[in-house]
Amino acid sequence: MLSTQLNLSSDITKTPLVSFLFSQETQKLFEKEKSMIVLAQLVNNVIIEAEKSFSKGTLKDFDANPGDAGCQLRGLELRTLLSSSFIEEEFKELKQTAQKLKKLLQTRNPKKEAALEFFNRNVISINVSKEMAFLLECRLLQQLKIPNFQDENGIIFTKTEISRLSMFSKGISIIDNRVRNQCVDELKAKVSQESVSFIQKEASKISSFVDEEKEFLEKMLSDEMIVKSDCGSMAERSFSCAFFNMKAVLQRLKEEQVPIAFKSIVKKGEEPFLFFMRSPSCGDEFTIIPDESLDPKEIIVVFEGAVLGLSKEEFSKKVETIGFSKLVLALDSQEAPFTPTSDLSSIKNQKALDEIMMFQKAAEHLGCVKSKRSFLILDHVFANTIEEERLRK
Repeated sequence: MLSTQLNLSSDITKTPLVSFLFSQETQKLFEKEKSMIVLAQLVNNVIIEAEKSFSKGTLKDFDANPGDAGCQLRGLELRTLLSSSFIEEEFKELKQTAQKLKKLLQTRNPKKEAALEFFNRNVISINVSKEMAFLLECRLLQQLKIPNFQDENGIIFTKTEISRLSMFSKGISIIDNRVRNQCVDELKAKVSQESVSFIQKEASKISSFVDEEKEFLEKMLSDEMIVKSDCGSMAERSFSCAFFNMKAVLQRLKEEQVPIAFKSIVKKGEEPFLFFMRSPSCGDEFTIIPDESLDPKEIIVVFEGAVLGLSKEEFSKKVETIGFSKLVLALDSQEAPFTPTSDLSSIKNQKALDEIMMFQKAAEHLGCVKSKRSFLILDHVFANTIEEERLRK
């Protein structure tokens, strides 16, 4: 697997993994004899499964959905983290830790060591970087994601299935269902907040915008513009403006000049198509590049959507004519800016509103208005290896 030059191992602060996965309030609810062993098994198996996914390159296994409409943020963040050499080293260390803990769980004598004592001695002591904690949180949440229904264009809508926690710990059902739900909701809130914080940092790195445009983008992604909503759950998610999130993600990908991909969503039995793009110079628009020029192990950001009424050749020609960034932003300008029920009245900044409406007008001209059967319905953004995307149907 390719690794970037980001090697911060000497500067990384590590914190007990348990404190990332569970709030102090939730931890107190677990402090019962059997619950602590069940929890130890869950923590250990999350580590084991995450390391397996990383080693095999099946990186879509980290594609969490905390319900914050922020998949584009995690697509970029996961590509950045999973390409990093310090994460590769940390996974090697964690693999050894998990193997040791697995043996301890198998050989533990409950008559000689109480569950809470075992947990405090062997699980609390597992320290990870905040970056690794984010990956483990994503791996856990992804395991709970299941298909809910499929629409007429082949787009699959997902939901969270709490019972799938048993895939990490078979005895998890002894923990009250309300506590399990609270734990998962808190994780979703953490992942959404971490994603928002990540894009704020990425926006500050943008170098190809003029100062005024960069400052405005940073303002629109700042804490004062974040909307918090529990969306009917036990913990609040963080919603940064979807349009400006996407604008920052696209610009960073163009500045890094890394490959990205577009993959079509199709109905069952049909064959999807895939093509790759890259910015030819820092900040310039993406251009389509030949498949054979790419390393199959490279980690990329994949944009996935249903293409209606166009062949691969017709669609790729349209993308080159319009510009991929312009097309994506025209589509994103029509999405709810924050929570699923928000609309343009949620945008209080007139300059921001003007920019979004300008792209909505562009959508009319380009023929990609959602209410008028757009030729593209952009559904999802995620990170994966080139090799896995070629194999994944």
